[in-house]
Amino acid sequence: MFAKDNDIIAASEIKAIRALINIPISTVELYRLSNDPFDFAAGSLGGDLYKTAYENIYELRPGCLAVYDIKENKISTHEWYSLSDDIEKYKSYNPTDLYIDSLRLRLKSDAKGAFTLSGGVDSSANCLISKRIIGCDVSAFSVISSHSNYSESSSIQKNKEKLVNKHYSVFEEEILQKLTAKNVFEFIRHFDYPYFDPNVVQYSLYNSIRDAGYKFVIDGHGADELLSGYQWHQPHLAYHAFRNSNVLMAMKVTSYFFKSYPKNYSFIYKAAVYSKGIFHAFSDIRNIDYYGYRPEKESNIRFQELFSRVLLRLLNNYDMTSMKSSIEVRTPFMDYRLVACILSQQNEFFCGEANKPWLRNLIRQNSDIEIMTKKVGLRSYLWKSMKSHEMKLIYDYYTEAIKDINSCFGVEKSSKPIPISDINSLSPSKEHDFWKALSFKVLKDAA
Repeated sequence: MFAKDNDIIAASEIKAIRALINIPISTVELYRLSNDPFDFAAGSLGGDLYKTAYENIYELRPGCLAVYDIKENKISTHEWYSLSDDIEKYKSYNPTDLYIDSLRLRLKSDAKGAFTLSGGVDSSANCLISKRIIGCDVSAFSVISSHSNYSESSSIQKNKEKLVNKHYSVFEEEILQKLTAKNVFEFIRHFDYPYFDPNVVQYSLYNSIRDAGYKFVIDGHGADELLSGYQWHQPHLAYHAFRNSNVLMAMKVTSYFFKSYPKNYSFIYKAAVYSKGIFHAFSDIRNIDYYGYRPEKESNIRFQELFSRVLLRLLNNYDMTSMKSSIEVRTPFMDYRLVACILSQQNEFFCGEANKPWLRNLIRQNSDIEIMTKKVGLRSYLWKSMKSHEMKLIYDYYTEAIKDINSCFGVEKSSKPIPISDINSLSPSKEHDFWKALSFKVLKDAA
């Protein structure tokens, strides 16, 4: 929403407003967004409009409407959605019935649709239930990684005949070999705000689906957040299981946590992550009101993930990525009825010898396929596969970005570029630092 001097424009994207009005970018706000991708979450949960990097343009959080008082030149927000009402309504429903109905609803179309299939539990469940229970033909696309930690090709090959009718492979190495610096900069400019993980592999996957003649895709986005699928959720679950005197369940969850990492991850690293998760569970005393609902402390991690990470950014990112490919993404795990039902469940629903026990049991009841448990997730090794001269162009632009940031914010904010020799072995946090600096300059220069 743009609001200034009794003028008001509402649109679904910032770029639509900027096409009508030449609005300057605020370097300070852009840097704030670059520095903390979820900085806005806590503020917008309070009901205020979210301040963007563009002057007088504000972003509304989901479930809210804005009222603009022309006489007072003042904007106020009001929630029209009540999570509390939905949780009360759907807590007695069967989550399996809601999930199947969600899939059936999202498969309705007069055009061809496809599925993504990673080899993990979420995408496998989507394909299996659609084929076995709903009875539709399933065409699925898989990204095949050459890196041992992230390759799920063995699981895909083993199960694809039982899960799909037609299968396509998209090879990560080939995607990255064709990638240019120009592609990366164009991808960042497509977004209205700093983007911290330019997933060009996902974009190329959507392009492949479109080129094969499909108009929409069913995927598993949101399932990890909703079903506590992330590894840092496991210590949280174990801690609260132990607090509730369910020692056996706490031991099972802990055992899964340590087994879920690839073998080359050291025990010290695993123990450090586990300790951090326990500390998070122990110290997490925030009691935020999520659309009229205040969760119990042991459920807070799922609410935080869903309402800061997923609804406010992740789904938006994938939506914009897919629109760039002219593909519609449909996410059955984010059906509002299913979300309300799952959020009403006790912690035992999320605990087991592997993550997402409810979904794994559903798969076992309908097939004899084996779903992998040691899954870290797809992560593109951009620098190891890109052509060296293209990588150098991106790195040079990044060093200019660091200079820009230092000149804008002075010595107290100054930082040094990551050495080019370290690019191939960046930690996730360092990689985010790299991309947020790069996207800062790309968007600043574009504005």
